[in-house]
Amino acid sequence: MARFDTDAVSDHSENKTAGAGQSGVTEFPAELSRFFTQEQGRVLLVRGDPGAGKTLFAVQALDVLRQYGGDVLYVSTRVDTDTVYSNYLQETTGLTRSNVLDISQTPTEADIAPAEALGTDRFDPETFLEWLQAVGDVSGPLTIAFDSWELVERHLLSKAHQDNPIDPERLVTRMSTLARSNGIRVVLITENPEQTGLDYVVDGVVKLSVNHSAGGRPERTLLFEKLRGVRIGNRTRPFTLSGETFRVFTPVDLPGPQGPIGASEWLPIDDSKSTFSTGIADLDAMLGGGYSRGSVVHLELGPDLSRDAWSLLCFATARNFLSHDMCVAVVPLPESSPGLTRHNLEPALPDTEFETRCDVFETYDHEHSTVDTEADDPGETARAAPADDAVGGFDYDDYLRRLVALREESNGPLLQIISMDAAGDVFSDIMSDHATYVALHNDLSILVTKPEGGKRTRSDQIADIHLCLERRGETAFLYGKNPVTPFLGFDMSATEGVLDVSLQEMV
Repeated sequence: MARFDTDAVSDHSENKTAGAGQSGVTEFPAELSRFFTQEQGRVLLVRGDPGAGKTLFAVQALDVLRQYGGDVLYVSTRVDTDTVYSNYLQETTGLTRSNVLDISQTPTEADIAPAEALGTDRFDPETFLEWLQAVGDVSGPLTIAFDSWELVERHLLSKAHQDNPIDPERLVTRMSTLARSNGIRVVLITENPEQTGLDYVVDGVVKLSVNHSAGGRPERTLLFEKLRGVRIGNRTRPFTLSGETFRVFTPVDLPGPQGPIGASEWLPIDDSKSTFSTGIADLDAMLGGGYSRGSVVHLELGPDLSRDAWSLLCFATARNFLSHDMCVAVVPLPESSPGLTRHNLEPALPDTEFETRCDVFETYDHEHSTVDTEADDPGETARAAPADDAVGGFDYDDYLRRLVALREESNGPLLQIISMDAAGDVFSDIMSDHATYVALHNDLSILVTKPEGGKRTRSDQIADIHLCLERRGETAFLYGKNPVTPFLGFDMSATEGVLDVSLQEMV
């Protein structure tokens, strides 16, 4: 399977034993699960600006960790129990009101007995630590989140005896020692986004941030600053708060030519009288039903994507076309994997129909590809090899003649997927004619451009829709420039070699 992220990650030719799987969005980072479960008694500091998603992060952490056994407690210093429950817990978690301790008023709602016996007016550093240990003693084990820690800390320090003053670092040091001794997991939410002395005392530090792109799109990032005892492969993780739930985007795997081919549970999406489905229901909704008939779509690829990343979006549309008895012409990127198109589209067709319903033009560049050709099907490699007379550039007249033959096999318009890098300057000079051809035949054309050269500008001049595929951390995101859409992360499963793709909005 090919990793849909940076070039540093191996693609399918280097990972031949990988099977079909599911990837894209996960409820909690694996690094944090290991951090809390490989050793009892950990303290995690969560930093970030207001609105970054710290509360939803803490709630999700509690919901995930309760599945490992024991009790969980969310200590609210600002919001009452009913509000916390209705806004953050009721619809999205398995937590109940009994998992919330409201110390903004009087802590009488918690089911844990020691919590009922101690009001905030009696909290000082010593009684707080005694209370934490008492709650931990009746829980097995306890995970507790303080939101926000500044208010608890400020109150405790103000109640400290003058003859025994205590600073914030010493307070957390003592709490960390108690947590390790009693197997208590502690999450401290802080509104201070900058590093403080607490960073050196706790076992782990994560930072949540939110920025906005030039188009107003929110871009959320989780940064692992420190996780004691846990190897961190990549320190940043993009995340979303879609559906009022904290979830992390993960790298997406693409099935390569070595993956399984067979019957699939994937179901096509109906087209409308005015639009073709993109093959991805979530994208159809973003685009008002899909791609307009007779239109040109510009798919702009960002830097550092894997060589086959373009196919994730394009092949979803192609499979949907083929499932409705229409035909597809593909001019792949020169560096694309040999056999990639056949492997991904053949399962959507009856046996032996690939050759007549899908025309893949020969663009594979042996000289510049780094693929291990011995690992690929020799027959596919031979079919993908460029003909000697194709070296001089793309022959658009020959392309049109082959479309005529393909149209005779199609029960409707054609889908044309064209790599501008493979088609070259010859095609760039007649792009207006191409757009007219597509409109007259009611076809759909997807033009794929790479970062280099001026082909992007020329593609924009004729395109009705402009989509971008770019990398964020280790994960690729799709977004629309025309029309403007949020960042969209991929969530998908692979069943018998066919991808079922959905999109998750970054909000």
